[in-house]
Amino acid sequence: MSWFKENPILSVVLLVCLLVAGAIAYYASEAAATYQAAHDSLTSQINAFSSLQKKSPYPTKENLKILTESRDKYSEALAGLKSTISKMEAPLEPITPQEFQDKLREGVNELSKTAKEKNIKLPDKFFFGFDEYQAQLPSPEAAPALNRDFRVLQKLLQNLVSLPVESINILEREAVAEAAPTPTPTPQPTAKKTAATPLPSAPPILSTRFKLSFTAPQEKMRAAINLIPKSEAFLIIRSLAMENTKPAAPSKKEAIPPTGGNKKSANLQVLLGNESVKTDLSLEILDFPEPEPPKKQ
Repeated sequence: MSWFKENPILSVVLLVCLLVAGAIAYYASEAAATYQAAHDSLTSQINAFSSLQKKSPYPTKENLKILTESRDKYSEALAGLKSTISKMEAPLEPITPQEFQDKLREGVNELSKTAKEKNIKLPDKFFFGFDEYQAQLPSPEAAPALNRDFRVLQKLLQNLVSLPVESINILEREAVAEAAPTPTPTPQPTAKKTAATPLPSAPPILSTRFKLSFTAPQEKMRAAINLIPKSEAFLIIRSLAMENTKPAAPSKKEAIPPTGGNKKSANLQVLLGNESVKTDLSLEILDFPEPEPPKKQ
C-alpha cells in the first residue's frame, strides 16, 4: 500500500491498463463466439447444399398422389372452360364458296327491303362488309369461317333494324389474310433421342374485327348495346364512342315557356333527352380452336 501512495501516477496508469486489457479480452471473446457461430452456420449450409446436389430426387407415393390429384382437377377445370367457351361460339358449318356468296346476296336483299319499309338508311353499296366477295368467290377453306362471321353480322343488324334504329352509318369488316400452309421442317439428325415428348403447341386464337356505326334515339341505343352480349358468337367490344346529334345546348329563348291567356295551351317543351345518339363500335369475333391431341410415339 505504501508503494501506491508513494507512486500515485504509476498506480493510475496501471489501473487504466488493467481496465483496457479487460475490455479487450471481453470484446475478443465476443468476436470469437460470433465468428464461430457464423462459421458453423456456413458449414451447415455448405453441407446441405452439397447433399442436395448429390441427391437423386425420387417422388414418394404421397407426392405422386398429390400431383395426380392436382393434374386431374386441372384437366376437369380446363374441360369445363372449353365447354363454356364452345357454347359461346357460333359453330362452323360446311358450306361451298358459291353457297356462301348466294346467302350473302340474299341477306343483303332481305335487310335492304326491311330497312326501306321502316325508312332506315343503310350505307351506300351495303354488302355486310364483304365487299370483296361481290364479284369473286372465297377459297373453300375460308368459306365456313366467312359464313359464320356473316351470320353473326346478319343477326346483329336484323336486330338493330327491328328496334328500329334511325340509320346504319358504317359496317366495315377488317380483311383477314388467309394463312399460308406451314412448310414441313426438315428433320435434323440427332445423336441421341430424348425420352420426353414435347407438348403440342396450342393453335392461335382466330379473330375478326369490324366497325359498326349507327344512329338511334337514346332508349333504342341502350337496347342496341344490350344486344351484343346476347350474340351467339364470342363477341367483344374493343372500343365504344358516342356522339350526341345535337351537341349544342338549347338557347335561353327555347327554355322560356310560351305565355298566353289559356293556361292549358302553355305546355312545357322537352328540351333535353329527346336527342339521337351516333354510336361507333369496334367489335371482334373470337374463335378458340381445339388443340390437336398429342401424337402417339
